[in-house]
Amino acid sequence: DECRNGAKCIEEGAHSFCKCLEGTSGFLCETVDECKTENEKCGAHSDARCEYNIGLKVAECICNDDNLKYDAYQKLCGGTCSEGGDQCKNGANCMKDGIHNFCKCLNGTSGNFCEKVKECIPENEKCG
Repeated sequence: DECRNGAKCIEEGAHSFCKCLEGTSGFLCETVDECKTENEKCGAHSDARCEYNIGLKVAECICNDDNLKYDAYQKLCGGTCSEGGDQCKNGANCMKDGIHNFCKCLNGTSGNFCEKVKECIPENEKCG
């Protein structure tokens, strides 16, 4: 069975074809529609690849380094933390997402461990 991304091979007489799951296309269902423009989905410099999650039937970004977790908001791969540890900075909490832990940053902070603080947040205070 050469069909990809969870597609089923359908036999019709002497011919067969792949019946693609929603969100995939191509002769072998090898194309993940949302991943056609991977830079848009996962970010141009995120070090992540776009893959099809057969169980959820959606495209998702997976970090090339298994120790990192993809942050869809920032479109970057970031470091992980341990629950109860002190890796997360500036009031951030260590959250679990499947098998990975990550720092959930408060508004105005960013970085793998929320270590970067914006000097001013325009919607919350006057800048200048």
